[in-house]
Amino acid sequence: MSRLDYERYESYPVKVRLTWIQKILNKLDYSVDINGQRDKKFVKALKSFQKSHGLSDNAVINRELFIALLDNGGDKISINLK
Repeated sequence: MSRLDYERYESYPVKVRLTWIQKILNKLDYSVDINGQRDKKFVKALKSFQKSHGLSDNAVINRELFIALLDNGGDKISINLK
């Protein structure tokens, strides 16, 4: 699989993007539901991930977070567009 770039990632529907992030967080032992929703559990886990990787813990999904997710296993998680 080729490495996903941020611009391509941004072109996917929000639910697809959130599901991909949730799968990565779960693989990294952050307990979140894989539902494509931005719920409290997801935001808490996302902020924790950001903080532990030296990012602003604001739950904003930006290029820096995207790169950190790729570098921490996201490159092994495929994005399902269905």
